[in-house]
Amino acid sequence: MKKFLIALLSLSLLASCGSSDGGKDNGGDAGKTASACDSYIEYMKCTYKKANMDDATIKTNLDQVKAAWGKVDKAQMENMCKTTIEQAKKAPTVPGCELK
Repeated sequence: MKKFLIALLSLSLLASCGSSDGGKDNGGDAGKTASACDSYIEYMKCTYKKANMDDATIKTNLDQVKAAWGKVDKAQMENMCKTTIEQAKKAPTVPGCELK
């Protein structure tokens, strides 16, 4: 289970490294998520809870992912999240957690 969660987190972090704007400010998109990203964040939250992570650790991990995603504009973020979700669907899902 831990390997699976690490793999999912790695996928999300790798996706955040995909397209870059060369370090430019994206007009305040940091902290905002696109709809596919919201779905993925909910899935990650569920998997972390199933792994018995405490709420503080879950929040820290998800905040780090959101911060990484905040470095790209919303259109790129939406595409990255859709790609991440499609990749995650190829792996076994965590029972009780739905990946949309």
